[in-house]
Amino acid sequence: MSLVKPKPIVGLDTEVQNEPDVWCVGIADNKRRTASQDLETFPLREVMPVFHNAKYDVPRLARAGVKYDDWHDTIIEAHLLGYKPLNLPFLSETFNGVHLDKTFVKERKTKTFDQRPQETLEGCSLDAWASYQLHQQWYPELEHRGLIPLYEKEKKVTRVLWEMENRGLPLDEGRVKIAARNLIQSMGRLEITLRRYGIENPNDKTLIGQKFWRGKGRVKTTKTGQLATGKDILKAYRKPEEVEWTDAVIEWRALDKLKSTYLNKYLGLERLHPNFNQTGTISWRFSCSDPNLQNVPKSKTMPLYQLFVAPEGWTFISADYSQLELRHLANISRDKAMLDAYLRGDDLHQDALDNTPILRKMYETGDPFLMDKARRWAKVRNFGIAYGITAIGLAPKMEVEIEEAEEFIQDWYRRYPDVLPWQALQVAHAEEFGYVLTGEDRPLYVPGIHLERGRLRGHAENQCINLPVQGGGAEIVKDAMLRCNEYLVCQVHDELLYLVPTHLAEEYEKYLFEALADDRYEVPYPVEIHVGASWGDIKHIPEVMFDDDDEEE
Repeated sequence: MSLVKPKPIVGLDTEVQNEPDVWCVGIADNKRRTASQDLETFPLREVMPVFHNAKYDVPRLARAGVKYDDWHDTIIEAHLLGYKPLNLPFLSETFNGVHLDKTFVKERKTKTFDQRPQETLEGCSLDAWASYQLHQQWYPELEHRGLIPLYEKEKKVTRVLWEMENRGLPLDEGRVKIAARNLIQSMGRLEITLRRYGIENPNDKTLIGQKFWRGKGRVKTTKTGQLATGKDILKAYRKPEEVEWTDAVIEWRALDKLKSTYLNKYLGLERLHPNFNQTGTISWRFSCSDPNLQNVPKSKTMPLYQLFVAPEGWTFISADYSQLELRHLANISRDKAMLDAYLRGDDLHQDALDNTPILRKMYETGDPFLMDKARRWAKVRNFGIAYGITAIGLAPKMEVEIEEAEEFIQDWYRRYPDVLPWQALQVAHAEEFGYVLTGEDRPLYVPGIHLERGRLRGHAENQCINLPVQGGGAEIVKDAMLRCNEYLVCQVHDELLYLVPTHLAEEYEKYLFEALADDRYEVPYPVEIHVGASWGDIKHIPEVMFDDDDEEE
C-alpha cells in the first residue's frame, strides 16, 4: 500500500501569444476556476494536470520552468472513446453543455491578448474547466472498457513525439537556395511556353477551362460547377495540338505545389520542426503538418530529400519495416498461404511479379522503366486488394480494363483464400459494435457502417477491412519508437529516421537492427537499415542539381 498522497487532479490550459512564451495559465476543478499571467500564482508543480492536447501545453510549460512527468489528456481520451470532432468547443458543448467562445484566440493576430486581458483569462480558465469536466466523465469509461493500458501507452508516445519534433531535421540552406532558384527558373520557362498560347496566368483555372473546353461539345465540371481542368481531365480530353500547353500547365502546377508546400517553408531554416498529430487519423497513424513530411514526392528533377543533410560529425540512419502492413495482415487474418510465404522468406511483391502474366512480361523486358512500373503495379495490386479496392478503382491504377482488374482481384483471393472470410468478420463486428479492433484491442470506429446503403456505406465497409491493418501497423511502429527513441528525428509511415553522431553510427546501426525487429508474432517484423549523409542518399535519389561549386555560392 502506497503512503504517497496522490496529487489533486485539476484542469490546466495555456494561452500563447508569441511562441513559445506562455501568456497565461488557467486552472480549474469542481471548486474553483481562475487564470493568471503569473505562473507562480498557483501550485502548478503539486497537481496532476488534465490538458486537452498535452503535446501542445506540456512542452510550453516546461520551457517556462513547470515540468510534468505525468498528466491526463482529454484529446486522447476522446479519440480512444470514438468522440468526434476532437476540438474542445464541440466536446464541451456536447458533454458539458457549456459553450466556449474562442473569439479571443481566432482574432489574436489582429487583437492581442494584451488588448483583451480579461477576456483571455476568462477563456483560458473556462478551457481548463472544460477539460477537467470531460476527464471526470471519460476516465471511468476508459477503465470500464479496459482501455487504460492503451491510454497510458499513448501518453508515453506523446513525450516521444515532442522530443522528436524538438530535435528537428537538419536542412542544408545552400541546397535549399539552389533548389528554389532552379524551380523558379523551370516555372519561368513553362510560363514562356504558356504565353505563346495566350495563357498569362497558369493559376487562372477559369481561363484555362474556357480555353480547353472551347469547341469540345459536352464538358466536364467540378462539384462546384467550374470547368474541370485537373491533370487526368486534361490528359484524357485534349486534342493532339493541345498536348504542349496542357503538359506545361500540368508541370507548372506540380512545381508550384512543391514551391508552396515545401520549399517556401524550408527557406531560411537550419532545422525543420514539423508537427506530428497523434490523433489526426481514425487508424491512429500519425499525420504530419507544417510541413507534411509524409508525402514528400520522390522527384528526380527536384530532389527534396537531398535537402536534408546531416551536419558535420553526424550520420542519418533509417530503419524501414519491410512490407509491414502485409505482414500484419498475414498475422491477423491467419491466411495460411500468406503466413507460409513470409515464413519462407518470400517477397509478396516479387510473387505478384512472377505469377501475374502482364507484370511478368513487363519485368522480363529488362527495361528499367518497365521493370520499375511492374514493381509499382505489383505493390498497387497487393496493397489495394488487401485494403478492399474494387475493380473500378484498380483498373486506372494498373492501366487495364475493368474486367482484367476484376480478374486480378479474384486471382489474389484465390492465392490468399483466408483473407476474404476475415474481412467479412470485420464488417460483421463493426455492424454489431460500431468499431473494429487492432491486435492490441484498440477500437477503431466506423460510424458509417450503420447506414443501409450508398457510397458512405461502401466506404465504411472498406474502412472495416483496412483499419485493423493500418492501425495494427501503426502500433508496431509506436512500440518501436518507445523502445528506441534516442536520436529519433522523424517518422514516416513504416520508416524511422535517426540522426546519430558519426563515431557511434556503426554501433547504433547494429543496435537498431536488433532492437527494432519485432518477433512477438508468428510472422516477425524485421527492419531494413540504411545509412547516409543525407536523407536523399538513403532513398537512393541522385544529387542532380548539387555539386561542391554550387553549394559554395
